[in-house]
Amino acid sequence: MSSETTAGDLERRILGVLSLGLVVAGGVGMVTQSEPGWPGIVLRAGIILGAIWLVLPNLRRVNRRTWATIGIPALVLLLRPQLILWGAAVGFVVWLLTRWKR
Repeated sequence: MSSETTAGDLERRILGVLSLGLVVAGGVGMVTQSEPGWPGIVLRAGIILGAIWLVLPNLRRVNRRTWATIGIPALVLLLRPQLILWGAAVGFVVWLLTRWKR
């Protein structure tokens, strides 16, 4: 194993640090702020970036069904968090429909 750091490794580390920073900032903001606003947005962005950070090493091996199943609820969570249950249901239906091959 080589001790050299590739560009992909460096980008993944930066993404991980950024994700962790956003989650921590969102958590601290949730505790210290009296009104909801930026802490929720920052926390959600950190969670989404953390999910991308987790999948990054295997990005090329993830199939379309998985992208649709994860992407739809993630998009709903970013745009309309109060509709996350509907987004999860639609993601599940997409997963079921793409499971059966024609």
